[in-house]
Amino acid sequence: MEYRVKPNLSVALRHPIHGQGAQGPKSQSGPAVSRRAFGAGTAACLAWAAGAAWSHGLSAFASVEGNIVTVEARFSSGRVPRSGDVMIYDAQNALLLQIPLAADGTASFPLMEGAEAGLRIEVKASDGHEDYWLLTPADIAAGHKD
Repeated sequence: MEYRVKPNLSVALRHPIHGQGAQGPKSQSGPAVSRRAFGAGTAACLAWAAGAAWSHGLSAFASVEGNIVTVEARFSSGRVPRSGDVMIYDAQNALLLQIPLAADGTASFPLMEGAEAGLRIEVKASDGHEDYWLLTPADIAAGHKD
């Protein structure tokens, strides 16, 4: 007489994390619960850290209209910096001008001689955030009208 052993399919089909198999979910104690809690905690921490990093990103933008360069600064949340400075550098990276940001996050200055080669406009907010914008010779020529 031949004896055959029936395989225990409920063990073979059980999911290692969720604990569900052919016989339904296993008890809520043991490593599956701690893995689940760890995963949820890790996901929450990563979401918080990413949100905090993005909420403080400063963006600078500059444009030329006629003989005036206008600089705008905003955080990614839409909030404007309370205070800060705008530094204007020429194509050789020499500082040409430093002016404060206005309360609305903007600054303006007249287009100066030698700007045709391009300008780098750097904005530094008082809370340590900074960004820059490059005005290329093409940008300046397109916005500049004599």
